[in-house]
Amino acid sequence: MFKRIRSFTIVTLAVISLSGCVAIGPNGIEANDTIRSYDQNSWQSNKALLRAAEESGNYELMVNTARNVVTRSPENQEARVFYAKALTKSGDAEQALRTLTSVDGKSFPGAHLEKARAMIALGDTAGALSELARFDETMASEKGAPVDAQTKTQLQRDALKLEAVAASLSGSFTKAQAIFESLMQEKDEPDVRFNYARTLLFIGKSQEALNLLQPIVGALPQAKFAAAVALIQLNRKTEARELLRTDMDDVAFEKLLKLHQAR
Repeated sequence: MFKRIRSFTIVTLAVISLSGCVAIGPNGIEANDTIRSYDQNSWQSNKALLRAAEESGNYELMVNTARNVVTRSPENQEARVFYAKALTKSGDAEQALRTLTSVDGKSFPGAHLEKARAMIALGDTAGALSELARFDETMASEKGAPVDAQTKTQLQRDALKLEAVAASLSGSFTKAQAIFESLMQEKDEPDVRFNYARTLLFIGKSQEALNLLQPIVGALPQAKFAAAVALIQLNRKTEARELLRTDMDDVAFEKLLKLHQAR
């Protein structure tokens, strides 16, 4: 069973919000309330736009905005960290690592997290865990750049999310479950639910995975697919077919059945 479930390789590292999207027009941007005004030459304005784009899942906007800032101001290391995150989330983890080569992790500890995120995407879980250890060292060191309390809390939560995913992918499922449980108790987020459910699917806990996924199937396309896999594992293939009715044809669904159904 493990080998069949293991073939389910969806890994989502994004923090996804249910907030509205940020739209771009040909002559500027039409933003939500997160952005009161936009000045492309202001880093603070661009940073607000990057955060809004990430929250809405608009990674194309995130990549384009970060790339523009880095092109105009290559010395802006914080922008490079955002750019690397955007690249990994849009599927270019190798370029993300190249983007971070000149970033000082002591001054910008988030660089260690984005290296870890990219390494996970590339299948290098050992390297990712090594970067997360460097992140912990940096955060604990008095020699690192000062980080405000709110940013520190968010960075540490992001580090735990990445550690849980890396642990799951490396087969340390008990450790991954413990971290995911802790994260869920602190704050229930779609990406945590999804990656926790993915871990449970790996170890054959299909019903528990389905319970986690059902509240977010409308928010994450990946969650809908994962929920269908859980239903197939539970021999509820009719429900799985209905769930994916608009997402794949009968031929594709039959292939999915052969890959994941219990035997």
